[in-house]
Amino acid sequence: MLLTIATIATLYLKTPTSSTIQLPPNHYAIFAYGSLLNKTSMERTLGRTYDGPLIPAEIKGWKRSWSIRYPNDTYYYEEDGKLVYPENIIYLNIEKNEESVVNGIIFIVSEKELREFDKRELVYDRIKVTHKLTEKLISGGPVYTYVAKPEYFIKNLRATTETAIRKEYIDIVSQGAKSLGTSFHHDFEKNSAAIPTHIVVDAKRDESTPYTGIVSSREKSTEKKRSES
Repeated sequence: MLLTIATIATLYLKTPTSSTIQLPPNHYAIFAYGSLLNKTSMERTLGRTYDGPLIPAEIKGWKRSWSIRYPNDTYYYEEDGKLVYPENIIYLNIEKNEESVVNGIIFIVSEKELREFDKRELVYDRIKVTHKLTEKLISGGPVYTYVAKPEYFIKNLRATTETAIRKEYIDIVSQGAKSLGTSFHHDFEKNSAAIPTHIVVDAKRDESTPYTGIVSSREKSTEKKRSES
């Protein structure tokens, strides 16, 4: 049975496993496994309310891990009265592993919107995973996801001055996974690498350094500003 987006736009986690979505012309499917599980985060990139289908899915041969670095001069944490800017912020990625399965959701975007997600995920490569889905859920076009570009892939997570994970990011991902139901969240926890808690920091955003994409990384540790009474 083929369903158009309009037919199932009101469905949320209720798509029958026997149904296949027919993509409209110039539309694409994205498999989300990290912060894009959070609808608010996803809509921030879309620039609109998303009213299309959200389809639970799994891809085989991949595992979810903390293995991508994003050069940083935007986020900092406070330590001993100083502002510390980690050299890199670490985010979720997926790595090839033939014995693993990663759960996520599929959502549908236009060609213009796809380019916006490419900008958001600029340290990732967009790849096709249509053939890796455990069920055929999409027809008429590819299913894409994002994996770390080789130059941003990282395995050795060291001191927080070099590599750090934002607590806020963990919360965004966790809220997204929980919003998709108890079973989904359970599977998410089961097939995700453990959070390297030794590098989790309560990071804040430096509002004087607007986010514009990858910028030159620099170590920045300055005396904490104190407001005058």
